[in-house]
Amino acid sequence: MKKKIFWILAGICFAGAGMGYYYYDQLFSPVLFKELKQKELKLKTGSTFEDVLYQLKQNNQLARENGFKWLSQKMGYNDKSVKPGRYILTPGMSNIELVRLLRSGNQTPVKIVIYEGRTPDDIIRKADDHLETDMATLLDTLYSESFLASIQHTRDNAMNIFIPNTYEVYWNISARNFLIKMKQEADKFWTKNNRIYKAKLKGLSTDEVYTMASIVEKETNNKAEKPIIAGVYLNRLKKGMRLQADPTVVFAKKAFSIQRVKLADLEFNSPYNTYLNDGLPPGPISIASIESIDAVLDAADHDYVYFCAKPGAVGQHNFAATLAAHNANARKFHDWMNEQKIK
Repeated sequence: MKKKIFWILAGICFAGAGMGYYYYDQLFSPVLFKELKQKELKLKTGSTFEDVLYQLKQNNQLARENGFKWLSQKMGYNDKSVKPGRYILTPGMSNIELVRLLRSGNQTPVKIVIYEGRTPDDIIRKADDHLETDMATLLDTLYSESFLASIQHTRDNAMNIFIPNTYEVYWNISARNFLIKMKQEADKFWTKNNRIYKAKLKGLSTDEVYTMASIVEKETNNKAEKPIIAGVYLNRLKKGMRLQADPTVVFAKKAFSIQRVKLADLEFNSPYNTYLNDGLPPGPISIASIESIDAVLDAADHDYVYFCAKPGAVGQHNFAATLAAHNANARKFHDWMNEQKIK
């Protein structure tokens, strides 16, 4: 009788140990492969549990499908609790770690880099590569009347919401919320370093500063010359002279491959052509760098109202206070361009 009881108890112990090992194995053994070529898991908005399972298998990440399904069911990870987003998976991650991560929605943000000198289309094309939303939706939202009205912008100055920098956002952020974040970051930018106050001292709004900075951006990448060029444009505005900025003609014609602006180009009819129109164009012609914006705000104080590219010196210019001096500089540059056979 005692032996029978012993074996019964022993059987119970062994069964309990086996069951304990089973549960431990299901919870803590690696459910992902120890070597992952793809560590990202992107779950689209509206994903179901089957979509999660499919994506894990499609990415060749899931080593133990049955274990993942079993624990997901036990922990209530199902269609109702699937949270979209971009998750970074750790090679060899345990079953319980994976389910907890996905159930928590603790996704890893993506980094969006806004570069200067680009158009909104370029910016959004770049963002499209890193976000769930697509380029068409982003552009439609950016230029929609309702969105522009909500941020008190127009189609012409919508570009102003982009300040070159690196931003972190969630992969599944909506198009509208992404653009709102850009606007909020731009607002923060202007409140720093007395930028709004400096703009007022120049007699400009922040939108006008950005527009002028976008022209400076396209005139040169020479940091030392940017405040000088900005000073030229400010002087011309004060004197009631047209800006006559070649980059505005290039933008107006959308002929971004032009190396040499010709006389015929200057007659192109557009509100952005500063050879034909007084004052600043309706909006920026490019994404302005912080360097160019600050160059306008801290523009050099001088008497120059003309400048011309310096022959053979990329990004450098000859400046002049009189038309005669400018014409002499222009002749030298045009002669050099002819010698180089630049058309």
